[in-house]
Amino acid sequence: MSEAEELSRTLAPTSQAMRGKKSPPRDFGFSPEAATAWVAAQSDMDPAKKGAKNPHLKNRYADLGDVVQAVHAALHAHGFGVTGHVSPTSDSAVWDVTTRVLFKDGTSTVATIPAIISSGKGTSAMQQLGSAITYARRYGLMLVCGVAPADDDDGNGSGQRAPRPRQKAPSPPIEPGGETITADEAKNLVALAAAADVSMEAILGKYQIASLREFPASRYDAAVAALTKKAEEVAEAAGREPGSDG
Repeated sequence: MSEAEELSRTLAPTSQAMRGKKSPPRDFGFSPEAATAWVAAQSDMDPAKKGAKNPHLKNRYADLGDVVQAVHAALHAHGFGVTGHVSPTSDSAVWDVTTRVLFKDGTSTVATIPAIISSGKGTSAMQQLGSAITYARRYGLMLVCGVAPADDDDGNGSGQRAPRPRQKAPSPPIEPGGETITADEAKNLVALAAAADVSMEAILGKYQIASLREFPASRYDAAVAALTKKAEEVAEAAGREPGSDG
């Protein structure tokens, strides 16, 4: 049995006990007052500065602290707070990390990101889980608040134009009238894309569709496999970043 499976089994009784209690709806939705305050709060939020450096990928990124610094002052000034929780899934290597933005009248909105535990060498199961949760918290907070990392200078400050990345050829156009994915499958793709650090624009462009409602069911499994592999690579890299939990 792997360390991740042992950890999942250890925490399962507590999680099962919590499931036996009546829980509130997953997303209450903001009240009219909260919605008005939310627009004002978002207008006061800053882009998340890329204050951390990944020595393995040779790039800068916005860590959880950078995202918190970008949004918390605006949230608190307008009557919002942030909380969250972690819950197991049927896969012992995947945990759901939910970030909830709560207004002072009790209404709220949430975002859930999967924390995928990588089999990192030289780290314990708790360190792997901690790194995965930190990564998911970072993207969950950015998702629920609608913020993004600030763009790097990319050499523009020195008057140099950054080279454009090579674009991969798009997938063949989707034949109209074919079977498409379900709403739950679409939500799964959104969550996996967030964990893999892949934008929805990139996915829609690759399959030449306007929305996930048009995503072909015949290509769903392959997309899930590709995004899961990418998410594992990203999570493993994040686990080696300085400042990660543990």
